[in-house]
Amino acid sequence: MGLKISFLLLISALITFAQEGSYRNNGSQTAINNLQRETSFPSYKIKTNSDFWTVLNPKIPFVRYYSIDFVNPDTGWAVGMNGAIIITTDGGKNWLDRSFPTNTYLIRLDSYNGQVVIISGNDGIILRSSDGGENWEEIESGVTTRLFTVQMMNDTVGWIVGFNGTLLKTIDSGISWQKVTIQGYSELDYLSLEFFDNSTGYILCNNGQILKTNDGGEKWELQITGDTGGLHAIKTFSTERAVTGGSSGKMYYTTNGGDSWIQATTSLPSNVNSIAFADDTLGYAIGTIDNLTHITTDGGITWNWSWNDFGEQFITFVNDSVGYNVGSEMKIFKTIDKGNKWKPLIINGDLADVFFISEQVGWIAAPFAYEESMWAVYKTTDSGENWEYDQSIPYSNLGPPFTILFLDSLNGFIGGPSNKIIKTTDGGNTWIVSNVNGLNNTDGYNNKFFFIDSSTGWAVNTTGGIIKTTDGGINWFAQLNHSSLSSINSIFFHNSLDGWAVGERTFTTTDGGNNWVQKSEFDSKIFYDVYFKSETVGWLLGDSLYFTTDGGDSWESLKNVPVQFRGEFEWVDEEEGYLSGFPFYKTTDGGNTWQDMLNTPEKYFSPFSAPVKGLGYGVRNKGLIMKFDDRIINIKESIEVIPEEFILYQNYPNPFNPTTTINYSLEGTGVITLKVYDILGREVTTLVNENKTAGNYTIKFNAYHLPSGIYFYRLMSGSFSSTKKLLLLK
Repeated sequence: MGLKISFLLLISALITFAQEGSYRNNGSQTAINNLQRETSFPSYKIKTNSDFWTVLNPKIPFVRYYSIDFVNPDTGWAVGMNGAIIITTDGGKNWLDRSFPTNTYLIRLDSYNGQVVIISGNDGIILRSSDGGENWEEIESGVTTRLFTVQMMNDTVGWIVGFNGTLLKTIDSGISWQKVTIQGYSELDYLSLEFFDNSTGYILCNNGQILKTNDGGEKWELQITGDTGGLHAIKTFSTERAVTGGSSGKMYYTTNGGDSWIQATTSLPSNVNSIAFADDTLGYAIGTIDNLTHITTDGGITWNWSWNDFGEQFITFVNDSVGYNVGSEMKIFKTIDKGNKWKPLIINGDLADVFFISEQVGWIAAPFAYEESMWAVYKTTDSGENWEYDQSIPYSNLGPPFTILFLDSLNGFIGGPSNKIIKTTDGGNTWIVSNVNGLNNTDGYNNKFFFIDSSTGWAVNTTGGIIKTTDGGINWFAQLNHSSLSSINSIFFHNSLDGWAVGERTFTTTDGGNNWVQKSEFDSKIFYDVYFKSETVGWLLGDSLYFTTDGGDSWESLKNVPVQFRGEFEWVDEEEGYLSGFPFYKTTDGGNTWQDMLNTPEKYFSPFSAPVKGLGYGVRNKGLIMKFDDRIINIKESIEVIPEEFILYQNYPNPFNPTTTINYSLEGTGVITLKVYDILGREVTTLVNENKTAGNYTIKFNAYHLPSGIYFYRLMSGSFSSTKKLLLLK
């Protein structure tokens, strides 16, 4: 028996228990009051290491998506710039990246049966998958122009249109495509296509022109809408009724098969890229202006518009309730109520705050959206692997969420604009609105919370205000109204009396915030955060890192700890802390030395939350969420056994719906195939067809597109062949 020796890196978890002390946005802080006073400034050593980061979001390409298509409410694909292809089998909850290696923009896709998927795009590109989008091959198109809409009529016949009179047809499931010339109209640009059935179809062209066929594409006739721009989108309801729109922002409808087109009543300020209807009367059109939606409730005769924060490229409805929408900057949205509300499926906006109460449970705040329905707090219960839009948040009372703090697993706070605060006492299941009184300027938003115990805390805001609570956040009252101050960024208290507040000005208090004294020596500096590990030893973070050992009477700038971007402190305990931003520093000795843990400027993080030692989560713009983990690694030896024979194992689970796992073992290297057949012996799909080395293998089979029944799977390699039965029950 052959043996291979490999090494597994096993993470040794370090458990940190909650300690009594103070609390702030970026982690629970423990006040240390009896440390011996430092008599000199320590030396600082900077090391570089960026090997401890894992991207949690996005898991798909951050690009503009041009099209999305579903064969049922759960199974769909989206395509976009630079070969981006993503697939989902659970209604958009999770997406898998199946991108094709090309810089070409992928524009449209379609699938008739969920198994064969066709994509068209720029430069004449056509991609084909025969396994539901898991694998892709490029198909020769014979053209180099931009290809727009693709539509598969059935399992074998399909159409694609493009610039310069390009019309392509397949009769073999997209394996090959032939160019079809429409005599007299080949000089037009074909911008979109839709067949209502196998006979009746439309091609949209430039200059408001439409080509129509009544015989499945054998003959085409010209129709004139009266528009002067290009038509880009069409929805057919029957052989007689259709709605179209395009680059002029005008909409047209017909009730006689296009013999005449009537301009709809509309005042659309945007071009139209896509049209979709939830039913015969309720429809939506989206265009080149982000967040602008055109809506009709009378089947396209009249249109109005409204602002909504979702994609501008493509919209589709799977049935009369479920719809999807895509656009720029990785925007993907879903509705389950005919478009009344749209839920973001991907975290893609600029993230304002992150807070984890344990290694598994945390929240992020995403406040930057046009519409109230898009303001979002996302929650994870599996260490950031999956995030759910937290619908328990009363956004109408809060507004966009900017800052989050939890004192423990039950008690937490979220701050929004106009100094609004909401509070939970049951771990976020329900929230109540706190009372905030006495602030002169309520236009700003809350920057940060700080609590010294479960009852007493403070919050600072962007309009120079400081508020305090003494009843656990139910009621807040103003302690500082600084009319000439733009922002207070952070606050820290040693105890119930002595504290610091920093921002465009720096303040101290010795009476719990009843009176604040401005530190005039810092009037020319802006600070973003403040932290003291004892009554004498502390830091200020601004254009540099400043350090004091005498309680703030004197400060020294630590020039060898450069700070390039706005950041903040995050301390797990009195020894381990982080300075987020760029560079990203960590200390494990109470700040005596700082190690650079991330030397990539485009991936700086602020804020950052570390629930336990050695583990943290950072967020920034464009939906980027990363996990930091440098906990102790133990190296253990494991033995991988190379099998002595070919073996095909029984799938599990069996029966299954819709996915099952197939394991097999290979004793030697060679080309192997693993195929699935139906009960009549017809090949359903090829799971594996490639050269493999000796070893043990696992593959998933997704039968979402197949009917219930008995199937067989066969493994072949050289003279070896093995077949087993599997049962699909839906």
